[in-house]
Amino acid sequence: MIDGPTEQFVASLVYNEDLNLLFLTCGFPQKHMLAIRPDGSGNVTKTHVVWRDTAGAAYVPSPVAIGDYFLVVADNGVASCFIAATGERLWRERLPGGHSASLLAANGLAYFTSDSGIVSVLKPGPTFDVIAQSEVGENVYASLAVFGNQLFVRGEEHLFCIAK
Repeated sequence: MIDGPTEQFVASLVYNEDLNLLFLTCGFPQKHMLAIRPDGSGNVTKTHVVWRDTAGAAYVPSPVAIGDYFLVVADNGVASCFIAATGERLWRERLPGGHSASLLAANGLAYFTSDSGIVSVLKPGPTFDVIAQSEVGENVYASLAVFGNQLFVRGEEHLFCIAK
């Protein structure tokens, strides 16, 4: 158990097995991001919270942990990449549109989906590196899904499957 920071949670927790850290982004009206060591018992607020930040935290979209990095996009479309172990912010950049969909991690990349249907693929790291950006052509509020080598996008009107 940790004290606070809020009783309002929408986004899912994510876990980085290599670092043994649990990450969360939550809160309303003030939003928070935390990295917590999950191996304690009782109230671990003072002993297991590794880092905490409020700037750029998300309320709805769930974050991802990829290797040494923690990535999040705020509901307003501002994305951030952190060094997962320390909470050092490497970059903070605006992506197109607002964001409701959770991030997706696949093949070492992070997929961000805007409400207006723009999928931005970023390489986690010290610089803001957009690998690809594609427009679906309709609004998308659902999170992307992967099965095998197929990427599924559920828009307002259609279900898209992207594959070779």
